[in-house]
Amino acid sequence: MINSTSIAKIRNIDNYKYKDKIKKISDLCETFLKNNDLVADTKEESQIPKEKEDICYHLEFKNKITTMYENGQVDVDDDYNNLENLKDFNWYFLKFYDQSLNEHISESIKKKYSLLINEIQKLPITYGAFHHCSSNTFIFEHYDQTTSPEGSETGRTNIIVPLHKPKRKGCIIHVDGEKFDLMDYDAFCFNAQFKHKMYNDTGDDVILLVLHSRSSDFEIVSQV
Repeated sequence: MINSTSIAKIRNIDNYKYKDKIKKISDLCETFLKNNDLVADTKEESQIPKEKEDICYHLEFKNKITTMYENGQVDVDDDYNNLENLKDFNWYFLKFYDQSLNEHISESIKKKYSLLINEIQKLPITYGAFHHCSSNTFIFEHYDQTTSPEGSETGRTNIIVPLHKPKRKGCIIHVDGEKFDLMDYDAFCFNAQFKHKMYNDTGDDVILLVLHSRSSDFEIVSQV
């Protein structure tokens, strides 16, 4: 799917040079998560630097509700009384590898996730995180880097690898108005400078592995 300026929104994992290694990392993650508490690790790492200005997302970390807007504004809400108003919002993430945003990751997390990090470092991957999304959970529409124009080619492709797949479909990502069910894919790849949003309506918790790769390691393709 290519827009009018010949920039691909969606990229096919079959055109990725390292697709077999992504499958290996996926298998490692499945095993790793069976023996580790992602929720507890996420609480440990849930602080977001307020000075960060080129990323936007809206996440609930159980203890805090943090919103980072496209203009760089950051709000952190510690009022637990307001959590009830967001009872359908239960999406959080754990970043364990970062060579692109240069944000803080604790040494304990780096050590604990070293097996996965060692495999990721063999690839042109600059970022790794787990996203945990309960049923009826959503993330608002956004594009990732507000220092680059919306819809531009940033040199980075987001790779999403569904883990612990539910029995039915319903984890949906919208990319620039087009809808895709992530349960149909072993990995889904897109240019995150196009506006995107996601929700989980599978009836079960979903865990996603999110990686960032160089766009040059993909061929531009017309469809998934």
